[in-house]
Amino acid sequence: MILKIIIALFAVIFITSITPVYAQHHGGAMAPPIDFGGMQVALSTILSPEDFTMEDAKNAILSVRFFDSQTDTNIESVTYRVQIFQGESLVANEYFYDDDGKLDLEVRPTVGCQEEDLWKCTKYFGEKHAIAGGYYARGSTLPIIQGPVFTESGDYNVRVSIVGATNPRTSTTTDLHFETFLVIPEKHNFMIQTASAQEFPVTIKSFDGQVSDFTYDDSSKKISYEIPYGGHHIEHDSELKQTIHLKKRFDAFKPGYDIDVYLNGKKLQDGFVLFDSTPNDENVIRMSIPHEMIQDSKDVMQLEIIPGKQTQLNHMDFTFDNGYTAKVSWNAAYGAGAKIPFSFSFYDVAGNPVRDVLFAY
Repeated sequence: MILKIIIALFAVIFITSITPVYAQHHGGAMAPPIDFGGMQVALSTILSPEDFTMEDAKNAILSVRFFDSQTDTNIESVTYRVQIFQGESLVANEYFYDDDGKLDLEVRPTVGCQEEDLWKCTKYFGEKHAIAGGYYARGSTLPIIQGPVFTESGDYNVRVSIVGATNPRTSTTTDLHFETFLVIPEKHNFMIQTASAQEFPVTIKSFDGQVSDFTYDDSSKKISYEIPYGGHHIEHDSELKQTIHLKKRFDAFKPGYDIDVYLNGKKLQDGFVLFDSTPNDENVIRMSIPHEMIQDSKDVMQLEIIPGKQTQLNHMDFTFDNGYTAKVSWNAAYGAGAKIPFSFSFYDVAGNPVRDVLFAY
């Protein structure tokens, strides 16, 4: 069950327009708005976790939101037809319904399909709406898609048709068609060996192709590797994205310190790199690099990641009625007009990190 927490932040840190650095791109996308009864409506898809691979998790949540792009409000009582393609192969095709315009689907990837048409191996579970006819969420139970979906890395094309809106009995005059792309990253495992002969595993999830020439320099604590220039991020997306998972006992990279990242020898601005220390047993370096910064690349792009100087963090702490707590932190070096990445951390009554939190701020 997803824990719901509402946070009200009445702080002067929001006097500027603050946007998280990680707009949903590889983990999610938005289709361009189209006209619907005088409204400019749009549709977005988001996959959670954003760097999902079936080796690490048994399921993922696919969220589809249908909304008025001018007011950013959801359209209610929506019937969706959701089709998911892997390349040219259709892997899922079904109707769903949601009252509030945000459809959440649990995807359970399975392998071993022997059918030539992969969609024939996909099954759907849940309750069907008595009027709209599509699968819908009842209580805390989400509709389930189980089959050869998100089983491999690469591009997935999510095509959504809106066949009814504003009322479960109301069908659109003509279906509204939207198309978005999601990317399942390639997972690469390496081993770091220090001068004292200690070994630490590192995992790189690349949304932009194969990782090669991985090296670690213990004297400078520098991680470096290459990825090919080109690929889906140029065709479908505006950013190059990588996540690096490091065990917490490997303390060359740790909370409270900057991380300097160089792309082809050029240092990236701090706002393109986020250090996430919230997982129990690992630290995660998340990079999201604008496409214009990689246009001069040739055949390969070289990334270098080096520990930086100690940083000063501002933070706000919250305690909820159920004993849970939350910490919101951000780098004190960011000023007005900057894009500020916030870190939201949640803990139970015993102080342990809490996962699967749905919150508002």
